[in-house]
Amino acid sequence: MQKMVLALASIAVLFSGTTAARELTASEKKIIEESAKQELKDPDSAKIYWQPDMGGNSYCAQINAKNAYGGYAGKALLTAAVKRSGEGKIIQAGVIIYSDDMIEVMMPICTDAGYHFPR
Repeated sequence: MQKMVLALASIAVLFSGTTAARELTASEKKIIEESAKQELKDPDSAKIYWQPDMGGNSYCAQINAKNAYGGYAGKALLTAAVKRSGEGKIIQAGVIIYSDDMIEVMMPICTDAGYHFPR
């Protein structure tokens, strides 16, 4: 009986739906970057600090870009709602960039999804 319970528990872990983190492809980065640039005052100044892709319907990273005064604003939280192909590749993204107080609100969502950012 104990072996049966252990076997079932092992199977449950194997099929729990977790995906191994992977690096984004160049085309996936371009999709996210193009969407992010639409949200910026100076899109050509964007520097994205890419994270490994954790799968799922969202992607999180950090971004820094110049503000209206021409200076870099500091790292902001980039979140993307993503559509994936049958192979799990990102084929469409809608980006929202959070800064200041909203980072504190949104960051736990990203960290709960497995994304980690240096403090």
